[in-house]
Amino acid sequence: MRSRRTDHGFSLLETLVAFTILSLVLGAVYRSYIGSSAGAITAVERYEAVEFGRGLIDEALLESDPNKIPASGLYQDTWAWQLSVVPQPPLHITRYDRLISQYRLELTVDDTSGRRLAELDTIFLRPKP
Repeated sequence: MRSRRTDHGFSLLETLVAFTILSLVLGAVYRSYIGSSAGAITAVERYEAVEFGRGLIDEALLESDPNKIPASGLYQDTWAWQLSVVPQPPLHITRYDRLISQYRLELTVDDTSGRRLAELDTIFLRPKP
């Protein structure tokens, strides 16, 4: 007589192997997701810091006296910024160089942990007093 096997399904060993493979795949997907979301947050922080810095530079360019431009500050306890105004030598390319002062604005924006988020600089001209 033939013996007939009536149990259907997976053995305990097959189930453990399947769960191990599944956990490895899900762990890799999770790490990938967490890494990409952290990168997205950093990109958003940098974008916001650059836009904030552009606003500061725009305000500084409206100031008629470069010596009155604030040198540093703290924005909403999240970003520390530092702005320096450096006089530049004349270019000697036109006869109007003696009438115009040239300055370089250098701005850095850091988060509270000291991580550099943005560095911006520009040149602006002002009539000599």
